[in-house]
Amino acid sequence: MKRKRLEVSVHPYNKNVNDSSTTNRVGRIKPMKRKLLTGLIVLSLFTTALINTAFAEKPFVHFDAIYMTDADGSDTMRTTPYELDEIPWLYLRLPGNGFNITRAWWESPGGERYLTPSSGYDQQEIWFSLGDYWYEVRELGEWDIKARFLLHERGSQPVLGIGATTFTTTTPEPVSSVLFIAGGATLAIRRFWKKISKASCLISK
Repeated sequence: MKRKRLEVSVHPYNKNVNDSSTTNRVGRIKPMKRKLLTGLIVLSLFTTALINTAFAEKPFVHFDAIYMTDADGSDTMRTTPYELDEIPWLYLRLPGNGFNITRAWWESPGGERYLTPSSGYDQQEIWFSLGDYWYEVRELGEWDIKARFLLHERGSQPVLGIGATTFTTTTPEPVSSVLFIAGGATLAIRRFWKKISKASCLISK
């Protein structure tokens, strides 16, 4: 099966928004764009209601696979921390190949949440990332990811799935080396001054 690059938009989740700035931005939307925006909002509400109703009535299944990887299109599991200048990629494999609505919530070490949604992709494997937005929200520590999907294969009933994974971030290697050297130099200077202090005390006696 040919793999396709999945383009998704990233939306801050539970973020505070300035009402006045939002009003100003909406006020500049052209009539055609306003209709498109309204249609997208209606579609989003419809899919959310559909998922919530289905989740309430059916038991959950699980992803065949959910873990972090190095790049778009890669299914090799990433087991080492990401450096802050690397973009983390989430790999998902659904239990079937059909129409699906899939979403992933990324929670930062500081508790901020970001949503990467997709819908209508007739493929079993999906890759998510925060894209270039990662450079604006990246944080050191452990990130939590929770994902859900609604999958409808032809000739079968829709199934609902959930899954979760984590990944950690660390400072880039050059920065780590500088910090290590700086820490070692600080200890060496302290030891040097202690020796001088002891020597001065002996001389004064």
